[in-house]
Amino acid sequence: MISPPMVLSGVSSGVHTGPTTTLAIAFGAGALLSAAASRLRIPAVLPLLVAGVALGPSGLGWIDTSDLGESLRAMIALSIGLLVFEGGLHLDKRELARAPRAVLGLLTLGVLVTWAGAALLGVFVLGLSWPMAIVLGSMLIVTGPTVIQPMLRTLRLERNLHSALSAEAILIDPIGVMVTLLTLEVVRAHAGGQLEGTLGDVLLRLGVSVGGGVVVGIGSGIAGAGLLRVLGGTDRRGLHANTLNVAAFAICMLAMGAGEIVAPEGGLISATVAAIILANTRSVATSDVRRFKEQVATLLVGMLFVLLASDVAIARLLPISKSHVLFVLLLLLVVRPLNILLGTPWSRLSIREKVFAGLFAPRGIVALSIAALAASQLRSIADSPPPGTEDDLTARLAAEAVVLEPVVFEVIVASVLWASIAGPLLARLLGVLA
Repeated sequence: MISPPMVLSGVSSGVHTGPTTTLAIAFGAGALLSAAASRLRIPAVLPLLVAGVALGPSGLGWIDTSDLGESLRAMIALSIGLLVFEGGLHLDKRELARAPRAVLGLLTLGVLVTWAGAALLGVFVLGLSWPMAIVLGSMLIVTGPTVIQPMLRTLRLERNLHSALSAEAILIDPIGVMVTLLTLEVVRAHAGGQLEGTLGDVLLRLGVSVGGGVVVGIGSGIAGAGLLRVLGGTDRRGLHANTLNVAAFAICMLAMGAGEIVAPEGGLISATVAAIILANTRSVATSDVRRFKEQVATLLVGMLFVLLASDVAIARLLPISKSHVLFVLLLLLVVRPLNILLGTPWSRLSIREKVFAGLFAPRGIVALSIAALAASQLRSIADSPPPGTEDDLTARLAAEAVVLEPVVFEVIVASVLWASIAGPLLARLLGVLA
């Protein structure tokens, strides 16, 4: 589902690492920084990113994701699935009913506005070709529950606004992943001169992935609700609570596995749908499960951010060009407000709430993961060009692919920093705190 990032060149420290060393330090550093950030009531994303770069090849060299090989792909996929599952457990009927039109608008027209806006900036600000700009726009659709949920728990916004931002972050991740994969398939087909014959196959595969994921998710959610009801009964204490937690973990993993079997790339959708069904069934209370999943999610977010950030080479980021700065500013201060303006015209959100939502869109772990996926796949076109491919086209795609990971990393850092600093101030200024 999610491919491991390509290892970028950095400063070699000569330190011998292995899979055990890499995972142990990533888990330990991630957990420690997450705990410290929680105690200080600050978002953990930026400390985790800094720690990842410092511990990776660009710094001390204690973490090297190349030691993990192909297993990193499975680890990231399963972890993101569990994170989305945890977020979906918060989307019950009452939560979604507070801002249904806002959620629907953000997941439809809002997605298109962000995609098109980021692509236009990629062409006219970064100077990318249209295919590469469209790929960049697709991967910046996502916001991400791994970043937004901890911030929302700290900010405590008004209910309608909280519901809209929370639902958007949870549901937009599988949408963004599927859109990016579709876009990558089309670009690769275009590079091979086979777009016409491949587009139908791509659309069919997308439909099968989405439909299969939804069907498997519905089945998993219904079966899981029955299982939790049998195991948990009416007692929420002691052994029953622990049993519910373990059973919910099993439901998430089985839903993802079955979704991947039925339709490649459908596991993330299956996990999301199953979690929403569990959150909305009256036969089982999910409060204990949510608390357990939040704790697991905190550990996974810390580990994933440290691992993925360790592959970002400082030499690729510094000095930051003016075009990159302008791209990030326009994305946060123009594209996102347009997303809210056009996506929530008839919603229950007030003007003050729309202004806050328009200035609040931090990106997270999914954006960084799919950036690594896109960069690696596009670079592979140049390494093994399809028959009939024009050399200049493949060379340009490979050259531009190098820009993807640094740009997305900069967007994540800037958007999280902006949301962390400006978010509480804007919430108080606009009067949108609960």
